[in-house]
Amino acid sequence: GNSSHASQNCSGNGSFARLIMRPYSRSSVAGSGQPGVSASRRLAASRRLARRLEEHVAGLESNGWQHLTRLGIDIAEVQCGYDPQQVLQRIRTAFGSELAFVELDALNIFPLAGSDPRQSEQWGLQKIGTLEAWGRLQAGGSTPQPVTVAVIDTGVNLQHRDLRDRLWTNPGEIPGNGLDDDGNGLVDDVHGYDFHNFDSDPDDDD
Repeated sequence: GNSSHASQNCSGNGSFARLIMRPYSRSSVAGSGQPGVSASRRLAASRRLARRLEEHVAGLESNGWQHLTRLGIDIAEVQCGYDPQQVLQRIRTAFGSELAFVELDALNIFPLAGSDPRQSEQWGLQKIGTLEAWGRLQAGGSTPQPVTVAVIDTGVNLQHRDLRDRLWTNPGEIPGNGLDDDGNGLVDDVHGYDFHNFDSDPDDDD
């Protein structure tokens, strides 16, 4: 996606630029979605963070704050008339040490190529017009770039032949040592995390 470095040109009443962020689990400002921290405590911590940001960072929409309890992620809207990149930089400067990440919520589109010999059997891809979408992306002339896709679902088959050699691996974790090496509140989250069973196995139970 493309991000403008000028003030966003909002039409209508709402803001359209959003920031997503996740506080460190060890921070006193907010506990993320780690096991052992109740939903009510995470929500209260999120509200405290929202108040602090609104007090110290100009350009955030006071009624545009959302908290995703399961993921421990907060979403903030940028007010019309403010440069989203500048608001992002202010947050990174003032609160960067307390946040695991903060970034603009952006739409990214990458050219794709269909090489699956059984693609014709994938009725879901046909139903949503995947081939037509691929054609439009390829026609744009963009150069393909690697992209990490986060899947929020009941799980994923880690041994699937199309996925097993392409799985994202957390560089901050040492597999199987029973420790939270990267300090994000999740133990051994090497290829993701199961937020239903609160374990490090994102494989589908079914």
